[in-house]
Amino acid sequence: MTKSEKESTSVFPTITDEVSIDELPHNTSESFYLDNFTFALSSVLGNAEDKALLNDEDLEVINTFDHLSEAGRKLYVRLFQRKYRWLPMSKLKYPGIAADLSFALQELLSAGFLIGEQNLHDLTVVLGLLPAPDLRILAKDVRLADTGQPKSRLVECIVQHCSTQRSVFGRSMHSVVFKKAKRLLGSCCLLKEEPRVTLLRMLLLFSLTDITLEDEDAGLKVLFSLLMANMQKNCISFLHNFKICKGFT
Repeated sequence: MTKSEKESTSVFPTITDEVSIDELPHNTSESFYLDNFTFALSSVLGNAEDKALLNDEDLEVINTFDHLSEAGRKLYVRLFQRKYRWLPMSKLKYPGIAADLSFALQELLSAGFLIGEQNLHDLTVVLGLLPAPDLRILAKDVRLADTGQPKSRLVECIVQHCSTQRSVFGRSMHSVVFKKAKRLLGSCCLLKEEPRVTLLRMLLLFSLTDITLEDEDAGLKVLFSLLMANMQKNCISFLHNFKICKGFT
């Protein structure tokens, strides 16, 4: 298939404006997100020229993804859509997938699609993930004079304080505050980079858009554009859930 042929059949429109997850239709089913995702992957694998660009590691990622539970695959696609950053697990709520996401999260961690908080070593990132009340507790613990500052400024002040002060026992305040902050934060996760890049490259290969791998919104943008294009081309069946029309012409 030539590039021009791909462009004429691609279900991705050109992305020119920043998109937000809030712009996606609220009644879009979890199955629809997964169907869009797997349709794009299958299309790439079904094209000999595209598949030739994949190496053994890429194919292993796809095979592992295919063997995840349905809940695991649905959750991964939803996390893939979000900004590429650490996420507190307590904030992840997808009742359309499962009331309790702990099994799906553990499955993704075990399969190597997510990494956990033990891999998070950046104090600034940890502080940024904390809700404002917890951040103010830490600010009081290190005896900052003004704990009513905006959150971003409070993070800067705590980090700066930790870099110059030591505890009464001579320990680095950075280490003390980091441990406290991680306890307050609890479990968190991040998409593992290698599988994410593999799957994102496949979606970009399918879409032929100008979105880059470095864009932290890349996953959202390509899947958002797929959704919008399908709606525009009337390739959605409103029966019980949104489903991808298999009869593209």
